Amino acid sequence: MSCLTSDGPAATVRHPGPVPLIASLVLVVAACTGALQPSGPAGTKSPPDATPEAVISPSPAATPTEFVTVTPSSSTTAAPTDPIAASATRIAERFERARSSGDWTTSWNLLSAFSQRQFGTPSAFETSEAAYNSAGGRRWLVAQVTRDPDLLDSTFLGAPYDDAAQTADVRRASLITINHPDVAGASAASEGLLIAPLPNGDWKVWIVH
Repeated sequence: MSCLTSDGPAATVRHPGPVPLIASLVLVVAACTGALQPSGPAGTKSPPDATPEAVISPSPAATPTEFVTVTPSSSTTAAPTDPIAASATRIAERFERARSSGDWTTSWNLLSAFSQRQFGTPSAFETSEAAYNSAGGRRWLVAQVTRDPDLLDSTFLGAPYDDAAQTADVRRASLITINHPDVAGASAASEGLLIAPLPNGDWKVWIVH
């Protein structure tokens, strides 16, 4: 009996002698089945198709958040509810923000004529305040705002108050204490600003100490 092979003419199955019909059929089927297998090296099996492993790319590294501390800063623990004191506080903050950041034109123009005379010239003011900033004056905070009449007088404030009483509306004046935590020495680290409006409505700064 013969059967088809996958790579050549029909293969012949030979039997050594008479074999029962069913046994012959079994042998023929087995022989043909083996003949139809793909040819390859003896004793080897074709491995199953390998499924390629998925490649997982690592997630890109997260960019760290940068925190930047701005040195010129202000902090008022409690904003004044008195509108006059609130206006004076805004002027004091504007002055300190300009002075501490080196905006000499803005800070000089906010000074009263009295305080400008104390420095003499804009260049002298710049030299003095730049040195103060280098000594720690760039950091500042509003420590106290008051309109206490016992503090807003000539006895306590001296010449700056006397000048303000003659050139400004001291009924709307406020005394604001500025602290500079990085400046050594309690006296040098504390600054008093008398803030009051001129008759034309412009608010000015008198440096008290």
